[in-house]
Amino acid sequence: MTEPAQQLARLGDLLTPYAVRTAATLRLADHVAAGHERVDELAAAAGADPRALRALLRQLAVAGVVALDPDGRIALTPVGELLRSDVPGSWRAHLALDGAPGLMQRAWAALPDAVRTGRAGFPDVAGGGFWEVVGGDPELTASFAAHLGDWAAQWVPVVAGLLPLEDARLVVDVGGGSGVLLGALLDRHAHLRGVLVDLPAATEQAARHLAGCGVADRVDLRPGSFFDPLPGGGDVYLLAQVLHDWPDPEANALLARVAEAAGPGARVVVVERLADAGAGHPAMDLLMLNLFGSRERTHEEYSALARAAGLHPVSAVPTDVGLHLLTFAVPTAPEGAP
Repeated sequence: MTEPAQQLARLGDLLTPYAVRTAATLRLADHVAAGHERVDELAAAAGADPRALRALLRQLAVAGVVALDPDGRIALTPVGELLRSDVPGSWRAHLALDGAPGLMQRAWAALPDAVRTGRAGFPDVAGGGFWEVVGGDPELTASFAAHLGDWAAQWVPVVAGLLPLEDARLVVDVGGGSGVLLGALLDRHAHLRGVLVDLPAATEQAARHLAGCGVADRVDLRPGSFFDPLPGGGDVYLLAQVLHDWPDPEANALLARVAEAAGPGARVVVVERLADAGAGHPAMDLLMLNLFGSRERTHEEYSALARAAGLHPVSAVPTDVGLHLLTFAVPTAPEGAP
């Protein structure tokens, strides 16, 4: 086999990724670390068939995830150690096929249809739209919130430190999820008050998080759809990694709702990756397509959406976590007015 053919075979292999994800799903590394070092013991701990587990372990050994001793003992390699739940930098939750992250990964099976049609492939695998399926299952909702929380730990401190809010009184976080960003902003700026708009399951999580931050008395939680009329009177309206979840018609409608609520002189801050910012983010672009029928957008594409909603582009500030802060202004007077 030629080297290009070998490379293509490696790139197209699904067995090894699924073997690793099966190990994560069954918590094999946790069980081995707990002392279940023989196949029968490990199978009993993991609730697996011994013969099938033995075949899986052989594949994991080829992949360098476990080591199999001649006497039949199983040991974790340094790679396999990262599948333990209790180690710093654990990858178990990211790779397991249960929970919302696993459901998102299983939905890649529908990518061919998504690319053919330009529509989300997720419903073909999950039997419904992403928000419908995840929001309708408490366990999926919780696992998705935890998944977003891992990422939020990286980007929220950076974004919170870059947002100029000294002259703002009220911040409205549209699609604010569990309140991590709003909580960080209120913690940094003691003069601020906040409003968080999201679906009921998210606002319930936000209530707990904001109480833990000690800022709950400065936040008004508004459960509901952000496609409905939004709370007015805000000085700054935030849309942090919300618009990329929606195709253009819905993104346009959401920005129009924000512009309508914001009123003259307010600012709208969109926090998103930019498809033209150099890094490219092709994987995230395909993920948005497959989950939502959406995409990552360029700066000009976001600006065009904003202009269509009556907003004026003001600035684009890059961060060192791959996101940009795009600020738009609500005109103080209608265009063409004296």
